[in-house]
Amino acid sequence: MIGFAVLFFIAALVLVGVGCADQRKLYWKHMAGKYRDPAAHEPSDSANVFSRFMAFVAAAIMAGAGVMCVHWYADEVWSEDELSGAVHAAGKALQEKGGAEAGFEVELALADASGGKGAVDALDVAEADGRGKRFDIRAAGVETRFCMSMHDVETGHGTLVPGGDGTTMTVPEHRTDVRVSRGRC
Repeated sequence: MIGFAVLFFIAALVLVGVGCADQRKLYWKHMAGKYRDPAAHEPSDSANVFSRFMAFVAAAIMAGAGVMCVHWYADEVWSEDELSGAVHAAGKALQEKGGAEAGFEVELALADASGGKGAVDALDVAEADGRGKRFDIRAAGVETRFCMSMHDVETGHGTLVPGGDGTTMTVPEHRTDVRVSRGRC
């Protein structure tokens, strides 16, 4: 993406050079040889001004395209602070939700937590244990990895469930504890 931005900026510089050059010399150097009587087909002064103006307009368009390429590249790469903040915010959101069963749920939580600051396509969320309870998280542009682990914890409170034989049983409630740490799982 940066290569395209550089090409657009180079094209903009070339077009600025064309716009600043003497239009009559450019005409005589490149176009006059096509005609037997080059003097009869020489462009008017207004045509030369218009071609100069269009060269500057094209240069502005090329520079704008280069800026857009740089902007898109910046959106595709995460910074370490962005990833760290998104992972911790996603951990809190998943803890409130009750955990995640698969990597795509973690990716969705990261996308929601990032607020559009980093590209979701640049994220790599992999299950570390194969059971959907530990996830290894990394992103393009960041060397630091994060480990998100989820554990079911019994809260001590429970729901009373009447039995068919007149007894009552307490079914414990569980909550999911989500922990985020730096490094691989």
